[in-house]
Amino acid sequence: HEACDAAAVRFAYQLRFRPGKQRDIPVPVYVSFPVVFRLSE
Repeated sequence: HEACDAAAVRFAYQLRFRPGKQRDIPVPVYVSFPVVFRLSE
């Protein structure tokens, strides 16, 4: 559903993360997190 997709993207842009590090050097990492919607009728 387009409205749910848009809401999930807005939510994701508000998140802030600390960089992944290896031996105290920032390294690229992938992050995956579920976004669960509960819709009422």
